[in-house]
Amino acid sequence: MTGWAIARVIPLWFDDTQATGLTAAFELRVRERAGRAPLRLTLDVHDGTCVVRRGADGSAGAVATVGLADLMRMATGLVAWPKLMANGRLELSGDPFLALRFPALFRLPSEPRLTRPKVSRA
Repeated sequence: MTGWAIARVIPLWFDDTQATGLTAAFELRVRERAGRAPLRLTLDVHDGTCVVRRGADGSAGAVATVGLADLMRMATGLVAWPKLMANGRLELSGDPFLALRFPALFRLPSEPRLTRPKVSRA
């Protein structure tokens, strides 16, 4: 998935009801491949709206860092964000009160919503 596609999808995950009265900037770092610099996006939240900008300008109060595969697994409900944090595959840093709002703002599940389909081996 390209950075452009991720930037286009993130607003679809945004829950405006969780952002009422909030004005903050988040940085999302998405690790795509080992040895490559992560994709950096700035997510500007202002009273129920979210604007995604490419790059990081240092304005973020909190930073979320995650691998691309894990980001997709969270978004589809296959894995919960607390499990990824416990395994060191999702990192939240910066202002702790703001960082902990990140999962709810983007509808990241605290419990898996789906299970992997079982593949029969004949």
